[in-house]
Amino acid sequence: VRRNMSCAVPTKENVAARARPNWWYRINSIKSIKTQIILPLQSTAAAAGPGNAFNDLKPQPFFVKKNRFNAEADTLIRVSGHSMEPVYHDGDIVYVKYTTDVESNDIVICTTADGAVIKRMYENKLYSLNPQYPYGEKNDDDHVQVIGKVIGTVSADEIPDEEDSAILKDLKSEELYEFEREHGIPL
Repeated sequence: VRRNMSCAVPTKENVAARARPNWWYRINSIKSIKTQIILPLQSTAAAAGPGNAFNDLKPQPFFVKKNRFNAEADTLIRVSGHSMEPVYHDGDIVYVKYTTDVESNDIVICTTADGAVIKRMYENKLYSLNPQYPYGEKNDDDHVQVIGKVIGTVSADEIPDEEDSAILKDLKSEELYEFEREHGIPL
């Protein structure tokens, strides 16, 4: 009976592989650390309804895979409510470019007397996409101000899982430190 002993023979490769810590394999499962960037996720969600009250909480660092949207995005904002369905759903996270330069049919983030909203701008008026949740007329007393334009939605495959996020926090600790310093988050 002949046995294949090739597995038992130590080679440079299998000795090195056994010496690697478990996290080494996990890091290599992230396609590339360089493909992940940090964007601020604002603490106030934009209501797809009447408005979400603003809070004074600082934005949170949020890892996303680089793409054509976040290359020009200034921030991320979570959608709250159903008035922008079927395009934007409760809990979605959208890429936002800070600008007041918007055109008809742009999806915008606005501040109003009611709070932050996400709406479609058409002929200088705000509209919901979902006809079941119409957005009421606003006047000067409502203090409507466009703060940015939605340029895309964060997809599930752009967000690292919890384990990858933990590794990214370690590997991108300097960038996180800069983020916290830039956004006034206590260190």
